[in-house]
Amino acid sequence: MMLTNMQLGWLEATDGADGYRFADYWQHRLRFSLVGFAIIVAIAALRAEWPVTRIIVLVGAAKVVESWSDINHGRFQRMHRLDLMARSQLVRGLGAAGAVAALVILTHRLWPAVLGMALVWLSTWYWHDRLAGGAGDAAGASNWKRVRQLTAQAYPLGIAAMLASANVSIPRLVIERLAGPHSLGVFAAIAYLAVGGRMVALPFGQASAPWLGQALATGDRAGFRRQLRRLGMVAIGLGAAGIGAAVGFGSEFLGAVYGREYATEGRALVIVMIAAAVGYLSLFLQIGVTAARQIGAQVAIVLASILATTLVAWALVPREPVEGGAAAIAAGAVVELLGTIVLVLRTKPFEFSGGSGIARRPAGPSRRGAVNGEGAL
Repeated sequence: MMLTNMQLGWLEATDGADGYRFADYWQHRLRFSLVGFAIIVAIAALRAEWPVTRIIVLVGAAKVVESWSDINHGRFQRMHRLDLMARSQLVRGLGAAGAVAALVILTHRLWPAVLGMALVWLSTWYWHDRLAGGAGDAAGASNWKRVRQLTAQAYPLGIAAMLASANVSIPRLVIERLAGPHSLGVFAAIAYLAVGGRMVALPFGQASAPWLGQALATGDRAGFRRQLRRLGMVAIGLGAAGIGAAVGFGSEFLGAVYGREYATEGRALVIVMIAAAVGYLSLFLQIGVTAARQIGAQVAIVLASILATTLVAWALVPREPVEGGAAAIAAGAVVELLGTIVLVLRTKPFEFSGGSGIARRPAGPSRRGAVNGEGAL
């Protein structure tokens, strides 16, 4: 699903020149999400028994609906209506949690709970995301040619997202193989703490994405970099808070939350927080790079990050499984950040195409310019 989604939500949010209509993004997401779902169903049917297949198919259906909401969320960002996006996420999160808990208690089975989650997500998309902010462009206003052009631009982002997802799993796989499931469990619990910080950082990036796209659309390179500097300060602040907390009372926190056995891994928590801080900055810079449509190079950066993660994991995990896994995450994050910085320094106002191969030019004093039938300004 990460491959077929192609990070269209971020592309849409940063499309400051209005190179594509909402209908183009929606038609792309609808078609490719169904392709991804078909692949999931085929693999599950060939490789799993029916009880497992049923769960996989239901989870796949839920992810399809989630991807539909993501396209609407990208539109909300371009409208500068993060309140609509927040309302959708709140309803989806609380509704799904309540449905899963209730159905597990009532049925003692997993598949009804997953079905309930999928239905909550579908209802939220249909009754809120699809309608919020106005009905928008008709779904039929696009065509296959425009979808194909959008695909040509976006597919490297799908590859990068898929590889980045795999990169997260590499330290876990190495720890499981070289150190066993006990060390894996300790590492996974500690590494997951970084997710909370990312959830705090993400809304800052979501709020800034359309401004970054608009700055490039109008040729305002100074404004683009000024916005990135502000995001950088947010990343530094969040990162410093996490590292400071880990250094100050990380062992005590781990002991209180997970148990005394985890309290000995305070150093690993510090390394994880350092990796998280680097990741916040990288996340913000990647939004800027996506706004500049420097897309193909992101795949090479993720591949370099995977290589660094793998090498450090194999080198350090045999001696210190948990700390070695944390160091592997940090190494991959640093490589990704350095590569992204290079792309940001190369960014120029709107010297990219809208999928048609026609170079876009700065839109002048107005944010909107004339858009031709092929989606190029």
